[in-house]
Amino acid sequence: MKKLILIIWLTILASPAFASSHLELTESEKIATEFVGQLAQGEYRIAHNAFDPAMAVTMPTKTLRNSWIKLQTKTGDFKTQSKTEVEENPHYDVVNVRCVFEHLDVDVKVIVENNKIAGLYFVRAVS
Repeated sequence: MKKLILIIWLTILASPAFASSHLELTESEKIATEFVGQLAQGEYRIAHNAFDPAMAVTMPTKTLRNSWIKLQTKTGDFKTQSKTEVEENPHYDVVNVRCVFEHLDVDVKVIVENNKIAGLYFVRAVS
């Protein structure tokens, strides 16, 4: 009976539904993935609202739009976000959002500080 209970418990723990329900994104990951999703949908003004004041001045909506379009001319059409990783430091988080494009994968590095985007970089993904 104990073996049966153990097998049932291990089966539940190994199930994808259980695993995915316990994988919660950090606030920084939520901000970054939502931001990339907005870019992918062409919602540049909404995405721009996530910038902190300095970033908003540095990269106006038109520049953000043009950067995303230029990226796609090099990589092909955006397909999906595949994973995120967070590099934490005491002052901000760097969220690497792996994006799959038609011809090339790109890490969109989103610097999140105080729940606002303080930096943005596009880097060719390395496996």
